Amino acid sequence: MFTSAQLLSLRLVIPLFVMVLFGILITGILLWNARDALDQKEAEVLGQVKREITLLQQKMSEAFVDGDWREAEEFLVYFGIYPEFNSLALITPSKEILYATRFAWKDQLVMSVLPNFDISQFAMVQLQYKPVYVKNEKKRLLQGYVPVELGLRDHELRSNHLAVLYVEYDLNQLHQEVWYNFWTHAVVLLLAGLLTALALLWGLSYWVIHPIRVLVEAAKRVGKGNYDVHVQLNESREFNKLGRTLNLLAHEVRRNMTELAERKVRFDDFLQSGLIGMAIIKPNMHWQEFNNRLCEILHYQPEQMMEQDWFELTHPDDRETERQLLRKVLAGEWESYTLDKRMCCSGDEVVYVSVNTKCVRTLSGKPDYFVVFAQDITERKNSEIALMEEQALFNTILDNIVDGIAVCNREGILTLFNKSLQNNYGLSFKRLPPEKWLEHYPVYQADGKTPMELSQLPLFRALHGEQVNDLEMVFAGNSQQPIVVLASSNPLINAAGKKLGAVASYHNITQRVHAESEMRLAAIAFETHEAIMITDHQHKILRVNNAFTEITGYDSEEVTGCSPNILSSGQHDDQFFQTIDKSLAEQGYWEGEIWNRRKNREIYPQWETITAVKNKYDQITHYVSTFEDLTERLKSEAEIQRLAFFDSLTGLPNRRYLNEQLQSECLKSLSTRLVGALLIVDLDHFKTINDSRGHQIGDELLKQVAERLTLVMEEDHTLARQGGDEFVILLEGFSTDSDYAVQQVTELAIGLLEQLHNPFIIEGENFHITGSIGIATYPFTADNPIDLMKRADAALHRAKEAGRNTIQFFSDDMQQEADKRLQLHNELRQAIKTEQLILYFQPQVSVDNGHVVGAEVLVRWLHPERGIVSPVDFIPYAEETGLIYPLGMWVIRQMCQLVHFWQAESTGCSVEHFSVNISPYQFYHPDFIPEVINILELTQVPGNCLMFEITEGLVLDNLQDTVQKMEKLRELGIRFSIDDFGTGYSSLSYLRKLPLDELKVDKSFIDQVLHDNSNQVIVETIISMARHLQLKIVAEGVETSGQLAFLKEHQCDLYQGYYFSPPLPYAEFRQRCAKEIKPIDQE
Repeated sequence: MFTSAQLLSLRLVIPLFVMVLFGILITGILLWNARDALDQKEAEVLGQVKREITLLQQKMSEAFVDGDWREAEEFLVYFGIYPEFNSLALITPSKEILYATRFAWKDQLVMSVLPNFDISQFAMVQLQYKPVYVKNEKKRLLQGYVPVELGLRDHELRSNHLAVLYVEYDLNQLHQEVWYNFWTHAVVLLLAGLLTALALLWGLSYWVIHPIRVLVEAAKRVGKGNYDVHVQLNESREFNKLGRTLNLLAHEVRRNMTELAERKVRFDDFLQSGLIGMAIIKPNMHWQEFNNRLCEILHYQPEQMMEQDWFELTHPDDRETERQLLRKVLAGEWESYTLDKRMCCSGDEVVYVSVNTKCVRTLSGKPDYFVVFAQDITERKNSEIALMEEQALFNTILDNIVDGIAVCNREGILTLFNKSLQNNYGLSFKRLPPEKWLEHYPVYQADGKTPMELSQLPLFRALHGEQVNDLEMVFAGNSQQPIVVLASSNPLINAAGKKLGAVASYHNITQRVHAESEMRLAAIAFETHEAIMITDHQHKILRVNNAFTEITGYDSEEVTGCSPNILSSGQHDDQFFQTIDKSLAEQGYWEGEIWNRRKNREIYPQWETITAVKNKYDQITHYVSTFEDLTERLKSEAEIQRLAFFDSLTGLPNRRYLNEQLQSECLKSLSTRLVGALLIVDLDHFKTINDSRGHQIGDELLKQVAERLTLVMEEDHTLARQGGDEFVILLEGFSTDSDYAVQQVTELAIGLLEQLHNPFIIEGENFHITGSIGIATYPFTADNPIDLMKRADAALHRAKEAGRNTIQFFSDDMQQEADKRLQLHNELRQAIKTEQLILYFQPQVSVDNGHVVGAEVLVRWLHPERGIVSPVDFIPYAEETGLIYPLGMWVIRQMCQLVHFWQAESTGCSVEHFSVNISPYQFYHPDFIPEVINILELTQVPGNCLMFEITEGLVLDNLQDTVQKMEKLRELGIRFSIDDFGTGYSSLSYLRKLPLDELKVDKSFIDQVLHDNSNQVIVETIISMARHLQLKIVAEGVETSGQLAFLKEHQCDLYQGYYFSPPLPYAEFRQRCAKEIKPIDQE
């Protein structure tokens, strides 16, 4: 109920709340208006600054074009008179201030005098040649970066001498004006809110607080038991209605109290007249009510019962069980529980009681009391205990029977397995009907292979009235070893002749069966494929088998009574045979490889095992020798050894053999300090011959190269084929004079190149090939195989760069270059992970209507230290190292995400396709196609939005496999374009086989198409070929109107190049797509 203090508080709180709410609302509206006004003024300032700076840019550019640099400076100083311009400066590409509004800044580095200058925006403007305006929220500045050309050179479409006009505009004065207006309006509106709150305070006192006080006093009287109340309020109709309701409530409470007293009398009569024990127990387990029957069950007087609680009367061993059940009921998991338990009676007697306990809760859900019903089950429980003891005795007897016992009831449900059947026969007991027996317990007939049918099972037959005696059958067994048993079964019939079920017993005869089997096996074991020879203790041959005759050529009659020396080859000395005799005497057996002689005098190897047989007195009575011919096995092992260490094509040692030799020589050189060398010979342009003329020609060429290189090898040289077209020569350490060693190695390398000089004749055709050689010496250059191979490979790489057909020794600068390449590798891998890469799009435009039909997707690396890195500097390395795959998949994934966002907008994506360059390594990667499918599914981008650009080299690597992969991708809607066509082995024959959609004319042909007649013929031929194959044609690198006119004349479909647009970031590309694209000189 409300107190006077609470009513006073309510009278003050409501007006205060309204006033605060009004203040917050007004403040929010004013703030929103202030922010909107601020944004509008900033937009006006931005527009004004752009117009002024654009005008200044035009004036200065005209002055620079005319060569009047002083006039350009005067323009800058004139525009700098505006007080809001904090700074106005022209920055050169070297980041020096050429002109500024403050003369002292001239020729200074921009960062030393303009701390707010952003180098990244400066670089972006230089790269994209577009003005950039940014707002510095922290310092309330508007900053502008505008490109200004310092003048064009001859034949330049765009100046390479680009400066940046930098401007700072102060926004502080603008902010102060807006916020002054905000506070002026706020004070006026808040005063109006205060007056409204005072008026509300007077109204609440009269119309609300007084009626509430009257109602509170009436409610207090009802709470004290005075139900004769009458409240009448005239202040308002609502409070009058509330008063009448309170009057009716008091009358209803008085009627309910009378009815409750009558129910209490009836409940007491019911409780005492019950035939089972009943009680009401409080949550603390003390009695609230109980009847006389419960006292009779527990043999207590009511006064004695009240002295103990419910748990004190419960047997100690059952208390914890009931506590756990009570916890579940109290927690609300159960409504009630039933429990058979023991209870302690007067005189230390124990009775068994079945109790059912239910929890009664208050309206709030809190436990109020427990209702308990208790029934005496002592007699029933004693009978159950006696029956359980008899059952335990029966089970003990049954489980100690060695044979397995199984019992089923009259319905065939299994009811009993004894322990022997479960533990020794591997059968776990389950109550199963007959139709499930064989499913869980597979049983076989005596042969151990034929499954038994249900009707054949002894227990099933007994269930149907048949008696079975000693039927042999097989269980699978607990250890997966079959168990052979003799099964017997009988029906179970009671004294009245009624069928109760069936019983079966199983006697294990596995050992007996195995003994019989071993006797049979012993009779035939002698005729195995291994030779067997039995001698007496004096080494006289008693018996041999047929395999002995097949291996040695001697019949049984020829060797019986002879010594095994008849097989002696003379290959072993006396010590060898003494070792055999010693092993037989000490260990009782010997085994090993021995060389013997056949009857035809042929010497052969055999693996022999000799076992000494002893009697019960531990005396040797016989020797049993078994052996097998190792001739074929040793031949196979020799062949395996040859295949493991020698190249199957050339017969030279392979990489594995070379590595072992290299390891050995490096270790040896560390102690001898003799200088050796490792030479790697790589055939120049071998891949071209192999791809164009076929692998058969390539393999024959490799074999002839191996033969020629072998001619200059000496005894201490190792010539190996490392793989592909690489050969490696290892020179063992031969001199302590490093200069002499280098001279000798150089002469050998020259000899190797001379061997490759003469043409190779294959199938009547001459083939010319050269080689590049990389050399590293050891142990001074490198003292381990891994570093030595790396250094020789680095030298080979330098030889390739030097023009091929040359020799290159490893030097320290090569190591530095390798370190730089490793750093680039690590940085590029990190760039892919941290998304330092950004996508650029170069439009592909239709000349007919000026619409952007497609775009080539390009990647740039935004390095945190070096700024934007050109793809020329990292794409080739990515292709070398395999990083091109994760890089290429990142490009496809990022591009599809951007297209997805674009298509999701109301305007949609107007570009038909996006071309992505696919490297050979990426294309042939096993995960390429599944990952492309996954990207398309995740981004919901249709496959026809993608155009994969592949090179001619990729196609020639494996034409059949390439076509198969392309067809799989085309099923997704993806289209294909041949990139840089004409720069490789362009051929109409392979173009016909490829599922292509587009052909791109390489930029190298477009550059000289107006100045070189041969280039014109090539371009015309490529366009004609594409038309013949019904392919679209895209011209790459269009930069002049003359090139465009030539291509339009020859009906080229699409054009791409700086003449239309440079590669653009995503946002600018979208803006560019929204309007008709015109050449730069027409904009």
